[in-house]
Amino acid sequence: MFEVTHADEAEAVLAELDVGPRTLVPRGPDHLLAVERGLRAALARHSGADLVLCGNARSIQALRAALKASPRRTPGKR
Repeated sequence: MFEVTHADEAEAVLAELDVGPRTLVPRGPDHLLAVERGLRAALARHSGADLVLCGNARSIQALRAALKASPRRTPGKR
């Protein structure tokens, strides 16, 4: 999942680099909510996966805080 300013340009670069399945989320008023939802959905599909965030520090801080505030449930854990 990529947070982008210019989706068309980013898509062209990622395609040229042959980056596999990808989701581009254009920056906007509520884009971090869309990123959070996408990350939660991906983590639900791939339980036990590690999450690696890189890029814009403010976005990373906001996403980490949101994910920590309402963590995913792990079967057998409370």
